[in-house]
Amino acid sequence: MQTFIVSLLVFGVIIAVHEFGHFAAAKMVGIKVDEFSIGMGPKVFSKQGEETLYSLRGIPIGGYVKMEGEYYEEGSPESNNPSNFNNKTVLQRIFVVIAGVIMNFILAVSLFTIIGLSSGVPAGDTLITQIVENSPAEAAGFMPGDVIVEINGKKVTNRNELDTVIKTNPNKEIEFKVQRGSEVVSLYPVIGEGEEKLGFLGIVGEGYKMEKPGFFGAVKYAFSETTRLMVFIIASLKFLFSGHIGIESFSGPVGIIQVIDETAKVGLMPLLYLTAFMSANIGFVNLLPIPGLDGSKIIFLLYEGLRGKPLDRKKEGIITMIGFAFLFGLFILITYNDIAKFFN
Repeated sequence: MQTFIVSLLVFGVIIAVHEFGHFAAAKMVGIKVDEFSIGMGPKVFSKQGEETLYSLRGIPIGGYVKMEGEYYEEGSPESNNPSNFNNKTVLQRIFVVIAGVIMNFILAVSLFTIIGLSSGVPAGDTLITQIVENSPAEAAGFMPGDVIVEINGKKVTNRNELDTVIKTNPNKEIEFKVQRGSEVVSLYPVIGEGEEKLGFLGIVGEGYKMEKPGFFGAVKYAFSETTRLMVFIIASLKFLFSGHIGIESFSGPVGIIQVIDETAKVGLMPLLYLTAFMSANIGFVNLLPIPGLDGSKIIFLLYEGLRGKPLDRKKEGIITMIGFAFLFGLFILITYNDIAKFFN
């Protein structure tokens, strides 16, 4: 029961923040919102506001903001209503569509800032203290005492940056520059493949340590960590499409609930970190140009802005339905894999 409640809170907060972004943006540009819903499926609770129905529905895997006129046909009685979604400018509608994603990233940055202020931020230099035997690092000529200063022409100052580059580049040759005594040496290891098919180099440092930053230091860490997670998400999608990893590497609601349960047992800060990660993940995924997601709506609106008139409503509806069918099939497949993992 506790697992269910915690999972419901995590999912609920992320969904509510995303949908509130759409809702607030719609209100700002003068669009009438008919319904603001958290969850999908049958209503559990609803309350009629002055013009908006606020509802809580039984399936906590999404939500929606139903805006007046968003799906009307040309020539319908409501088509001239100035409070209709489709009667706003292209830029206003793009703002409404992207506002949910923006709120997800704001939530992630806010939670990472809280974590930074409460628990400190991970620190640690790039000094190498040990080389793993028979590793790519040993083959490339790394030595204990080397300090990594640059990777592929980009300066590296901490362990987080170093680990991100290594883990997201398996089976690739990377240029490293290391400070060795008074000289800078260039090394060209081919990154290996470690756990979960992430990159592996084979260097050992002094590890992470936690430092308490001030407020601005925590905010800087929050933006840096959100960006770092985006790199991991992009790398994961790249690995998927290249065949490096399979769809079984991804988790749906069942797998996520298991992770939430395990994380909640560790403590509040790890749970906040997971919530921030999920919020950033959902925000990024919603930007993908897959019909049914916010990213596809932005593509349709950009098309309308360039062409001077919208895509035919029927064609847009068919494309969107195909996208929903694809997403639903993907959801079923990932859920099946999650259940199979659970029983294994």
